[in-house]
Amino acid sequence: MEHHISGDTRFGSTNPHSDDRRRNGRPPLPREIARSKRVVTFVTEGDKIKLDELAIKQSTSLSAVIYDLISAGLKDQSITELDEEK
Repeated sequence: MEHHISGDTRFGSTNPHSDDRRRNGRPPLPREIARSKRVVTFVTEGDKIKLDELAIKQSTSLSAVIYDLISAGLKDQSITELDEEK
């Protein structure tokens, strides 16, 4: 009876992160547009409920709702700063 020992590579790599495996999924985005940075915050239970309701109403994920709100807020902030410079 043959036993498979961890690390035994006779049947291919046992490492799921090995470079020899094919990558599935979509190709990576260019660095300048890839969203790879994480921002963590805490919200009240009431705000979380509102965010969840927005996600349901928009048929999208909670992350997408939060990203859209952040993007809109940053855009508004940039416009306000430009107006103040005039």
